[in-house]
Amino acid sequence: MAKHSLEIRRRFWSKVKKSGERNGCWEWQAAKGTNGYGAFSLNGKPMIASRVAYEIAHGIGSIGMLNVCHKCDRPGCVRPRHLFLGTHKDNLADAANKDRMPYGDNGPAARHTSETIEAIKLDRAALMTYRAIGKKYGLHEKCVSEILRGKMRVREYDPANKKLVELVTMGRRSITQAQADAVLRGLALGLTPTRLSITLQVPLGIISKIRHGKAWVHRLGVDGLPTMDVLDRVQGKAPNSKPNTDPEIVRQIEAAILAGEKQQVIADRFGLAQTGVSYIKKRLLSRSTPPPLAAPR
Repeated sequence: MAKHSLEIRRRFWSKVKKSGERNGCWEWQAAKGTNGYGAFSLNGKPMIASRVAYEIAHGIGSIGMLNVCHKCDRPGCVRPRHLFLGTHKDNLADAANKDRMPYGDNGPAARHTSETIEAIKLDRAALMTYRAIGKKYGLHEKCVSEILRGKMRVREYDPANKKLVELVTMGRRSITQAQADAVLRGLALGLTPTRLSITLQVPLGIISKIRHGKAWVHRLGVDGLPTMDVLDRVQGKAPNSKPNTDPEIVRQIEAAILAGEKQQVIADRFGLAQTGVSYIKKRLLSRSTPPPLAAPR
């Protein structure tokens, strides 16, 4: 493999201060970028000094499309023994393992602290609207939506374990058995899918599949979990069908409808799906509608 000329090698190493220690770093003494990496002009083109050092030791073209990483975690070091090749993903993982990854609150683009993120999730769990949450924290409601759906602040850096950890988000993902069991118990208690989705951080689509027996069916009736009959009785049947509701509760719901309360509020109070309240409202309106006047003879 071709080598750099003797003149280039002499000019390069003249800008390096070699440590007297056996495994010490060789620090670049010339120009450096803002990130601490050395800069070297090669054939009129600016190059990163560590990449040139690797090519001097292993030959021109030995790097290819890979990154030159540092074992010593010193960007200004150009000692070939401290350099190794890796992909961009390997380079990011190496930086994270050495606690040099600016994630979370320390990120360059971070505008919201972890405490604010958690407070937003708690407020949403209390059924605050996106607009109200945004007004409270000075954010646009679209920004609040992206935080809750996992489009922003997806990962945080855990300095104790020196690794990246995934934040619990509302994005599309599979759920654990513990989450599925919690969904079943919540449905049996009459909690609405929206409240369960926010509280348990489970997508609404998965809750809907669990509710209608299309997912986690093997957990129904196991370990004290409710059966499908229990869910039908508490949550109401599928849309456009009559809900299994006590007549006294139906009368209370009708009174709330006539009082002008919203369907979602009524569903939360009585532990029903909103479709069940909608059915009761349609039936109430059909009874209260006066018959048409007879045509004059």
